[in-house]
Amino acid sequence: MKIKSLFIVAFLIAINSNIFAQNVAINTDGSAPDASAMLDITATGKGILIPRMALADRPASPVTGLMIYQTDATPGFYYYDGSAWQALAGGGGGGASWELTGNAGTTAGTNFIGTTDNQAVDFRVNDTIKYRLETNGTLTPHNTGYSIFIGENAGLNDNLSNNHNIALGYEALKSNIDAENNIALGAYSLSSVVAGGNNNISLGYYALFGLTSGDENVAIGNFTANFGNPGSYNVMIGTSARVGAYSNSIAIGYDANATASNQVRLGNVNISTFYCQGAYAATTGSGANMFVNSSGQIMRSTSSKRYKKDIVDLEINTDEIYNLRPVSYTGINDNKRYFGLIAEEVAVIIPELVEYAKEKDVIPGSSSEELIPDAVQYTMLSILLLKEVQEQKTQIDLLIKQNQELIKRISILENK
Repeated sequence: MKIKSLFIVAFLIAINSNIFAQNVAINTDGSAPDASAMLDITATGKGILIPRMALADRPASPVTGLMIYQTDATPGFYYYDGSAWQALAGGGGGGASWELTGNAGTTAGTNFIGTTDNQAVDFRVNDTIKYRLETNGTLTPHNTGYSIFIGENAGLNDNLSNNHNIALGYEALKSNIDAENNIALGAYSLSSVVAGGNNNISLGYYALFGLTSGDENVAIGNFTANFGNPGSYNVMIGTSARVGAYSNSIAIGYDANATASNQVRLGNVNISTFYCQGAYAATTGSGANMFVNSSGQIMRSTSSKRYKKDIVDLEINTDEIYNLRPVSYTGINDNKRYFGLIAEEVAVIIPELVEYAKEKDVIPGSSSEELIPDAVQYTMLSILLLKEVQEQKTQIDLLIKQNQELIKRISILENK
C-alpha cells in the first residue's frame, strides 16, 4: 500500500509543474511560475473551464469575486461583487459594455452610449470617421464630401468628392455621382440625377425625379417634374407641376404644365377664373392693351409694323357687318345684363372676327380636339367699322360735291 502511494505521488510530481512555497505553476514543460502569479498555467490548445450552470443554480450566498459561466437567460460570464451578480464586461452577458448583438436589461436615463467627460463621440466606418457628435450636440459629417445623406440608399453613389449635397429620404439623390450643391428632401427626390445636375432644390415625394442633368431648378411639391427631363433654370411649385424638357420656365399650381421654354404657367386647364389683387387699382392712360387668347396665354397687343408682314389694304368685305346681330344677354357667371355679339353667329358671317378654342378646353367633359367659336375679337371689329366709316365718308364727300354742283346750277338758272 505504501509502495502504491509513493508511486502516485511520484507520478503527480513528474507530470505537473514545479511546486514552490509561494506560487504554483501548472504546465507540461517544467517552467517555473511567474513571480507575480500565485497560479501560473501554461498550455497549448487547452484552456480553463469555469463552472457552468443555469441561472437557477447560481450559489445563494457566494463569496465576493466568485465567477461562473451562466448557460441560460442571458448567457455569459458573471462574477459576484459582494451584493449582486454582475455580467463580466465583454463576457456576453451585457453589463458595462455594449455588445455587437445588442444588450438586455438596460435602463433609459441610466445606460447610455457616449462619454462621461467633455469629449466628442466619433462614429466610424472601415476605421474612417463619418460622423462626430460634438460636445454642443451638433452632429458633424466627416469624409462625406461635405455632404449629408439620411435615408435608405440616399446619396448611395455619390463619390464624396466635396459635392456639398444634402439628401433626406429614401433613395434621395441615389444615382448622383459628382453633381454638386443639390438639396433633395423627400423619398425619390432628385433620385435620377447622375452627373452635371448642379444647384437644384427639390422638396417633395418624387420631386424632380425625372431630372438627370439640368441645373438651377427649383421644385416644391409631390411629383413635381417626376417624369420627363427638365432643362435648367425652371421653377415648379405644386403637386405634379412640370415644365417638360424646357428651360427658364415657371409652372405654379396643381398639375400646372409649361409647354415651352421661357414660359410662365399659373394653374391647370381647369382653372376658370384668374384674379390679380391690386391690378385693377393701377391705371395708365397710354399703356398697350393686354390680350388673353383661348389657350390662356397673356400677350401685349401691339400695332407696330415690326410685328407684321404681307401688309395690304383690308381684304374683308365690310358690308358683312350689317348682317351681324347685336344682342342683349344675361351672363351665366354673374347674372348681369350685357350687350354684344354671339361668337357662333359671327363665325358664319365674318369668321376672321372670331377666336376659336379646342372643344375639350372650353366644354367640361369633352375630349374633342375640334376648334369651335369661343369669343369675338371686338378690337378687330372696330377696324371693320373704321373701314366702313371711311367708305361712307367717301360717299358723303361725293354727295356733298354733287350737291354743291346742283346748287350752283340752280343758282345760274334762277338768275336768267
